[in-house]
Amino acid sequence: MVKAIASEKMEVKGRSVWSRVVSLEPGKSITNIPRFECRPGMIGRILDILTAKLVRVNGPSMEPTFPDGSWVVVNRRAFNWPRKPERFDVVRFEDPSQPGRWLVKRVVGLPDEEVALRDGRLEVNGGAVPEPHIAGSADGFSGTHEWWPCTNEYVLLGDNRDASTDSRKFGAVPIGSFRGRVVRRIR
Repeated sequence: MVKAIASEKMEVKGRSVWSRVVSLEPGKSITNIPRFECRPGMIGRILDILTAKLVRVNGPSMEPTFPDGSWVVVNRRAFNWPRKPERFDVVRFEDPSQPGRWLVKRVVGLPDEEVALRDGRLEVNGGAVPEPHIAGSADGFSGTHEWWPCTNEYVLLGDNRDASTDSRKFGAVPIGSFRGRVVRRIR
């Protein structure tokens, strides 16, 4: 009859190894074959590899938030069900007008909303939305752009509107093109 099961850390040939110890009687135990070997930090690295990606931002379209040449961490699991992108999340996605090209932009319009950019000012469902993250003054933009994203489509714009290729060019972007959410700037 098994009295207890526990895990213990052992050193085998200079490596940390976790094994399961099964105690049959007080004072006696049988150690199973080690389940796996791991070096310190290996599990953390594997999780990072599976869930995050280091990406370089090319071009000035996201300045001043992410200057040209910045490195950012993208959480590749950020939009797994049930989480959906929220307004002002910064996302990495595939350019709908040039497959194979990856962009980093900010979500400004959500599904089933009426989104407009009128003379540089963002409006959602008829109301103005303040954007403290955009570069410079919004007064330099002219014209009107309007979107009515369908279910699972998002309006994406760069922070530096003068130098950004975004939803003004390629329209609303389906969530299937998203590859993650930018969670941190490295440098």
